[in-house]
Amino acid sequence: MALQGAEVRTKIVMDPGGTAEATLEIGLVQSLTPSSSTTATTETGLGGIVKKRLTAQEFNFGWEGLITNKNTLNAGLPLDSGVPYTLDLYMHDEKLSGAQVATMSLSGSEGEALNYSLEGQFLTHATVTPADADDPDTYFVYSDGSFYFGNTTSITSETPTGSGTNYETAQDFIEPGTLVITADAATITDGGDGTLSDGGTINYLTGAFVLNASATTVSVDYDYYGSQETIQSFNVDVSRTINFVYGTSLSPTSLEVGTTTYSGSIEVQASSFSAAMDGAVASGTPDFGFMLSFVNPISAETMLIIGTGAQFTAADGSVDPDSALTVTKTFEFEAMTVS
Repeated sequence: MALQGAEVRTKIVMDPGGTAEATLEIGLVQSLTPSSSTTATTETGLGGIVKKRLTAQEFNFGWEGLITNKNTLNAGLPLDSGVPYTLDLYMHDEKLSGAQVATMSLSGSEGEALNYSLEGQFLTHATVTPADADDPDTYFVYSDGSFYFGNTTSITSETPTGSGTNYETAQDFIEPGTLVITADAATITDGGDGTLSDGGTINYLTGAFVLNASATTVSVDYDYYGSQETIQSFNVDVSRTINFVYGTSLSPTSLEVGTTTYSGSIEVQASSFSAAMDGAVASGTPDFGFMLSFVNPISAETMLIIGTGAQFTAADGSVDPDSALTVTKTFEFEAMTVS
């Protein structure tokens, strides 16, 4: 009898056997597409002789699901070295080892769940005992999110509201890594991941921050994202080229990983046709950033996705008698962090 989807158990182990080994929360998995293939070379000779030899094996995978936790995205983000973690993928009774993600996509649209997909290559496989079932509490939907695209505005020497250890900036949606606090005689910086250099914390969505020690006189410098037109859908891709390395072996012995690149798109309801001109970027146009935030309605955990060094590469507008003006803008950016 064929294995049914309702029976399938899945798991992803990041950096197996390494210092960062961890089982990722993989959310609500909806599709698995493992594949293997063999390439061959054909040579012909005089007299109509044709000979074929197998030359290389390839192992590829696809994995799709709904996001329930920011840690899911660690599967495809690069390390400081520029390459992603090695993974063990458990697809019920088969373990795919030595896997790395070539493309990770994150997407969402009005009325829909927040989706992720992984595509990549692996080196070996083996039969294993199926993993235990992973039943997440819930998953993110588009309405859990807030979206801010564009250039940031700088604030200097602002006196925040609050006292003691608890304060809040005048503006919301602080760009991570930009908050600098002068608390009495001490300078406290923002680590970009919700932590402060004194051991305190910062909520980027509200601007609320907590110091590690009480202060009497406090001032802040920071950058914040302004308001944007209504964003109806978005897509973010993290990609790199991955090639198999064989040496003298028929099966791959390692993976050759290229440079990670970042791209994406947004669909907005625009107030002017000028929005369709954003794709023709002039020389010297300043880069912009973006921040996507999602709040888990059960755990109250916030997932922040921050992109920096972005430039639009194309913009396409569309309007008809039964709809508003919408513009799809594609962009490339330099770096992405999840916190």
